[in-house]
Amino acid sequence: MRRVLTLSVLASLFLGCVSSSSAAPPATSAAAPPAAAADDEDDAAGTGFAGGAARGGAARGGGGRGSMLVVLRIAEELHLSDEQTIKVAGEFRRVAQQRRELVAKKAALASKLEAQLAQQPHDDKALDALTDQMVAVEQQLLQMPEQLWKGVQPVLSAEQRARLILLRGKMKQQLEGARRRRAGAAAAGD
Repeated sequence: MRRVLTLSVLASLFLGCVSSSSAAPPATSAAAPPAAAADDEDDAAGTGFAGGAARGGAARGGGGRGSMLVVLRIAEELHLSDEQTIKVAGEFRRVAQQRRELVAKKAALASKLEAQLAQQPHDDKALDALTDQMVAVEQQLLQMPEQLWKGVQPVLSAEQRARLILLRGKMKQQLEGARRRRAGAAAAGD
């Protein structure tokens, strides 16, 4: 009964995430090919916790479904209590929201950079400023998995943290294997 309650709370947490993310899908720029963007999103909203069940997340209109499945897998593998599961889910949601904002900011910067490059003559100061901003946003995106890891630390016991590190490695290997299979299938289809 408690597990059903936890799942209901998780579903409501992520439904809020779905409704806010499905209203405006992230824009893709010419700077990042759609295939790369989709692979980037496969990683449970860029959190660093990837799994076979996490496919079809925000990049494909699924909103928080991939993240919710990852949270449920973590909860199951680590034997999290209901309270821990809700806190971990909240942290996933917080980091996913931050990531969506950064991805939107990156897309806007890419558009500005393309517009600036189209102007003749080039404004070197403006190009440098936009390039620096883009690099800063990309750095923030790369730090998202570490932010999530630090955010869930206080919720977990020492044993659960150790198990999570091992699970994280396993999930990354599964994601890499799935990417290789998709690349092989795409190459065979050409």
